[in-house]
Amino acid sequence: MTYFFKTTAELKNHVAVSQALSVETLRPYLANGLASDEILGILGADLYTELLDAYDAANMDAAQTKLLEMVQSAIAPLAVYAYLKEAAVRISDAGVTTDREKTAFQWQQEKLESSQLQLAYRRLDALILFLQTNEADYSGWSATDEFKATLELLIPNAKEFSVYINIRESSRTFRTLKPFIRDVEMTRIAPLLSPALYSELKTQLETNSFSGDNAELMVLIRPAIAYLAVSSALDESSIELTPEGAYVTSVQATGNANIRDSKPASLDQAAKAKERYRQRGEAYLESLRQFLNSTATSSRYASFFSSSNYRSPETGQSYKQNPERNSFLAL
Repeated sequence: MTYFFKTTAELKNHVAVSQALSVETLRPYLANGLASDEILGILGADLYTELLDAYDAANMDAAQTKLLEMVQSAIAPLAVYAYLKEAAVRISDAGVTTDREKTAFQWQQEKLESSQLQLAYRRLDALILFLQTNEADYSGWSATDEFKATLELLIPNAKEFSVYINIRESSRTFRTLKPFIRDVEMTRIAPLLSPALYSELKTQLETNSFSGDNAELMVLIRPAIAYLAVSSALDESSIELTPEGAYVTSVQATGNANIRDSKPASLDQAAKAKERYRQRGEAYLESLRQFLNSTATSSRYASFFSSSNYRSPETGQSYKQNPERNSFLAL
């Protein structure tokens, strides 16, 4: 089984590696673990197997050829990253040892590992966008759980998140934040909007076709989610928004080796950042609430207007539709 690469030349089309590093050396890292898991998690089992079988048989159509290029571009740096994690380590009867005479300084290797992983996740994002854009060419993919996962959240990707908080479009950082984004969406946004309006937004997200009114809502919803998610992440993880995590970093000389000294951000730093992001998120939530209350009518944001969430700006009363009389009652 080739696992999407047959020659070293193919590999070098996607990553800058030395002549000494061959596709055979990387084969275990292409076939197992991170690389195959990430691709399988996007394509789904059926499309993954279909593409791999067609590639092995050298019998690909035009759509498969385009998809292969996208898959190879993502899987190559993932395999290199996995290889780098083990390349400086020898496992023998003597145990696990490192070859310090031949390998890069620790901080240099960490930098190279990080750059390969960042490249891989950017290309994984590109693969998802490619599949979404060319959905008609890959029958069945839009019905898979893998497709649905790409549109699971109201902030669907790192690029969109970076509009509101600069994470440098880092997919690694975004993936760290996804559980917090999901939590904010479910516990703060959905209850504020009302079930019907929230469901309407999620449906339109799946087709990337927000109505004009709902597009206005997203301008307030997305920054609220972003800031509150980061506040929660800082509380639970003490993370700073860098692809490498929350670190105060310095470089110090130790003998003949340079070692990068990374320390977690202090509790005081994390607490201040958490509160700053929380306040901004709450401000956006309040703006969203006021916007809906001042704008909703029986013809605009009607599902919110007819819910118990609506409050009249003038009276503070909630108006809920009486289905028998087709009118609205003050509560």
